[in-house]
Amino acid sequence: MVEINRDQVCSLLTSREPVIILFWKDRCPSCAAMKFTLKEAQVPVFAYKVTDDIEFSKSLDITGVPSIFYISDYRVIGKTTGLVSIDEVYYILNNEE
Repeated sequence: MVEINRDQVCSLLTSREPVIILFWKDRCPSCAAMKFTLKEAQVPVFAYKVTDDIEFSKSLDITGVPSIFYISDYRVIGKTTGLVSIDEVYYILNNEE
C-alpha cells in the first residue's frame, strides 16, 4: 500500500487499470483493519489520509472512514464506506456498475 497526496488521488481517479484508493485517518480502528484486509488485494492499493486536506476529501463526498474508491476503465466503478471483506472488494472490482 502506497501513501499518496491530493494530486496523486486526482490522477488515479481516471486510471485505466484497476486500482483501489483507501481514504483513512489516524486513530481509526476500522481504517487499520481495512489496511490489513487490503494487503490481500491483487490490484494496486493506495491510501490517502483524509485529514491532509479536509475540504478536498469533502469534495470527493467522503462522509466516513474508511472509504474505498474502486477505479477501472478511467472512472470510479464503486465506492464503499466502513469495513468490507476482501471478497466484497473483488466482487465490486469484477462486477462494474
